[in-house]
Amino acid sequence: MNTKTISAIIVVIVLIALAYFFLGVKRTVPETATTGTSTEATTTIKGKMTASALAGARDPKMAGTWQATDDAKATRTFSMDGTVTDRYAGDASATDTGTWEVVDPTKEVIGVPAESVAGMTVLRMNFEHSGAFFYTVLSLTDNGLELSYLGRGNTLSYTKVK
Repeated sequence: MNTKTISAIIVVIVLIALAYFFLGVKRTVPETATTGTSTEATTTIKGKMTASALAGARDPKMAGTWQATDDAKATRTFSMDGTVTDRYAGDASATDTGTWEVVDPTKEVIGVPAESVAGMTVLRMNFEHSGAFFYTVLSLTDNGLELSYLGRGNTLSYTKVK
């Protein structure tokens, strides 16, 4: 092969790579990406929603009361209006109410490097008495919820009770 042929092949490969990169990123309107009040256009990269796209969203599966699997007296209630309430049966002083939402970890100080939670859903909960906490959602089903408390790394497991 001569140098002109090799140069032409390299140019074609570079053009294909550039086309793949730029055509792989597209803007779409997801079917159910809501912020509680409105549906927004979000950026999808190769079929996955980005952290920025999810920021402010609230998954309807989260709504309801969840009982801790390791302590039946502890419950956490998520409302679609963004309210979260922690309760401990038998101790009214342990009740704490606040807000919850999905956040973009690249735009928040979450206590761990943002790249360590890349591709994960990160929740911020702001409680009236105890302050702000960040969690990653490890799993969410109709009947089960697992959160990892960022900074500590411990897993909180819940079963839906209503």
